[in-house]
Amino acid sequence: MNSINLRTSSLDRCDRTDSWRSVVSTMIHNVEVGKLVPREFSAGISARRHDDISCGSFWSKPHELRGGRETVSESGSSGYLVSWQLEGNACVEQDGQQFVQKPGMVTIMDG
Repeated sequence: MNSINLRTSSLDRCDRTDSWRSVVSTMIHNVEVGKLVPREFSAGISARRHDDISCGSFWSKPHELRGGRETVSESGSSGYLVSWQLEGNACVEQDGQQFVQKPGMVTIMDG
C-alpha cells in the first residue's frame, strides 16, 4: 500500500507545482493537473493507494484538475473519483463538459 502526506509549503517554491502534479497523478487515477500559478500555489494531500483503490483528502489554492481522456477499453481498468467540496469552488471538467462544484456538492468523475 502506497501512502503519502505532502504539504507544498515544506518544499522549495520552484519544486511545488511539479511535486503536486506528480503526487496527484500517482494517487488519483486518470486525473490531470492543469494550470497552476507557482508563486501563489500551495496545497496538501494525505492519501493511500492499494492496487486500484485510492482514498485521500486534500486542500489547495485554486488550480485546474481534469479527468483524463482515457477510456475504459484503453486503461484495462476503470475507476471513479468522488469529490466532496467542503469550501471554496472547484471548476470541474471531463469529456469537454465543465461546471462549478460548490461547497456541499459531491461530484463523481469516471476514470
